[in-house]
Amino acid sequence: MNVSTLTARALVTELIRSRIRHVVLSPGSRSAPLAYALTAAADRGLIRLHVRIDERVAGFTALGLAKGELVQNALIGGDPVGEGATPSDPVAIVTTSGTAVANLHPAVLEASYGGVPLIVLSADRPAELRGTGSNQTLRAQHTLFTTDVRHAVDVPAVGQPSDVAEPAEALRTAIALARGGAGPAADGADPRPGPVHVNVSFRPPLVPDDEPYTPEQNADGPATPGSPRVRQRQTAGSETGQLRLRRGPRTVIVAGDSPNPATGRAACRLADAAGWPVLAEPTSGARRGSVDAYRLVLAESPLTERIERVVVFGHPTLSRPVNELLSRPDIEHVVVTADPRAFGAGVPGGRCVPGVTFDPGNPDASGDADAAVGESADRAWRDAWIREGARALSAVADVLDDAVELTGPAVAADVVAATGPRDVLVVGSSNPIRDVDLVMPAEERTVVASRGLAGIDGTIATASGIALALPQSRVRVLVGDLTALHDSGALMIGPLEDAPDLEIIVFNDDGGGIFATLEQGDDRLAASFERIFGTPHGARFDHLAAAYGLEYECVDLAAGLRRALGTWTWGRRRLIEVRGDRLGRRRLDRRIRARVHAALEAPARPDVPPA
Repeated sequence: MNVSTLTARALVTELIRSRIRHVVLSPGSRSAPLAYALTAAADRGLIRLHVRIDERVAGFTALGLAKGELVQNALIGGDPVGEGATPSDPVAIVTTSGTAVANLHPAVLEASYGGVPLIVLSADRPAELRGTGSNQTLRAQHTLFTTDVRHAVDVPAVGQPSDVAEPAEALRTAIALARGGAGPAADGADPRPGPVHVNVSFRPPLVPDDEPYTPEQNADGPATPGSPRVRQRQTAGSETGQLRLRRGPRTVIVAGDSPNPATGRAACRLADAAGWPVLAEPTSGARRGSVDAYRLVLAESPLTERIERVVVFGHPTLSRPVNELLSRPDIEHVVVTADPRAFGAGVPGGRCVPGVTFDPGNPDASGDADAAVGESADRAWRDAWIREGARALSAVADVLDDAVELTGPAVAADVVAATGPRDVLVVGSSNPIRDVDLVMPAEERTVVASRGLAGIDGTIATASGIALALPQSRVRVLVGDLTALHDSGALMIGPLEDAPDLEIIVFNDDGGGIFATLEQGDDRLAASFERIFGTPHGARFDHLAAAYGLEYECVDLAAGLRRALGTWTWGRRRLIEVRGDRLGRRRLDRRIRARVHAALEAPARPDVPPA
């Protein structure tokens, strides 16, 4: 047996032993030993192998598979240790050498900043060929991702069959670090889950030359979803080192994006115990009972100036009013995070803590006679925020009802309304996620978005991975036209591969609608706007769907969209194009802001507590 085949089989055996359930493979010659070993393992049901031609699509498909396992844990009610622990096992990506590896970088970046565990397993030429002009050979492929991975290791080509245990040990170390927490090489490493890179050199021959590979389950049991191994660490859900919060300052809880369902649940528990209002992004897992249309309330309500303390969970990214709140030097900021480097170190006056508990005081104990009064004041404070949110959301609905054309927020509202408790809604960056944030009611929904770096790339591939990980859930993805076109290659899934059940809703306003809502959309800059920001394209989504074998439907009325969303059929991929008007977006936002301002205008409303 040649040593490259033995090395690959040892690595795949380690993946199985480490309970890596999903592997995404892009074809290549140098990675052929791994491809053969993975196929044998998949044939025996020990892993699920997904083949993607485009490495960039492969990377985001793996990201989606990892996110899907995180969602699965939430849907079955699992409660991982805390924010820093991961309730899922990593997903592996296998590529050949050269630019193939570089195409994974966008997905690696999103996984790194989003705290999602991935394993990049790249094949490489032996060391003696590097720097010689050898085909598809980088000088230092193992350094390609630099600080964007939790750990990187260069595994030299094995010389003797007796040495194949060394690559397997290197992979085992990397998997431990991808899961997050302490590991053999974790000194100074980012403690959060995230991507790792294992670069393995192979010498020819690159194909098996004798007996077949028959991997077996080991004593640890099968690689099955729903049975993750979680590392116990001091995190947002552990008891050690938590900050005790008491009543006094007027407090709001800000719940941002988090890959870990436990983070949102921790925010909800604190809110329930203390009676404090929650301003929750749709991907936070803390939307239940939160303040509707919170970013408009922050921008327009007199309550905002009375905030004295903010407790932050997750990573808020969606709202300028929230960013302004977190930048106020007159407010106490408590940031709940396992790693201050991830978020929070730059918050003025911020205190980063691994977890918080609430101390309600005891109204019957000496010195705590005011505890009951404080509880009543906190409940009144929360109720005032809830009422302001209800007013704001009602004002938004009035504006949307008045609009003749289908707007982005109206489409988002219909898509959210069609999302059931066991469904998953994946949302693209730019306007779609902000539209969902604006109109989504204070109810539990499973919403997923790439908020690590918040790029538009890879959204359809990510949604495909989530759908493959959750075959019992209806998965929809809401994206803008540019996001859909940017990731159109993700629609290409070969006939030999499992295709996900997926519904893609594209709000097509023919260009970059979000720029109309920003400074670049100011009327005085209109002369250059269309070419450098609006970027109209005129693409035909019906042709795109036909090219990749998707069912297609086009709607331009709300009734048509609701009818289309109500006709889910298993075993298909469908693209629903919703045509909208980009040029009216800035006017729509102004109308919403004016209507909310009028609804929340302050003069002496009795239901707003006095300062």
